[in-house]
Amino acid sequence: MIPSRDWTGTNGVVFIAPARIAMEYGQGSFRRHISKAAAAGLRSDVMNLPGIAFDLDTPEDLKAFLNDPRKDSETWRYLQQQQ
Repeated sequence: MIPSRDWTGTNGVVFIAPARIAMEYGQGSFRRHISKAAAAGLRSDVMNLPGIAFDLDTPEDLKAFLNDPRKDSETWRYLQQQQ
């Protein structure tokens, strides 16, 4: 499981068949996914991957993204052209 940057949401989940849990969305989904996996007897591995963890959900997220020093994405270039 890959948490969001603030560790409240879930930005990525990979299951090894036949393991499955019902997907959750929104604030607190990461904790709910971990709990559901444990209740189902499944092992959860957590990976902190900054690129995948970065959401653009709020104006603050957008500001942080535009100020990110890694300016190597098509999204970043597109947003710069829109200003």
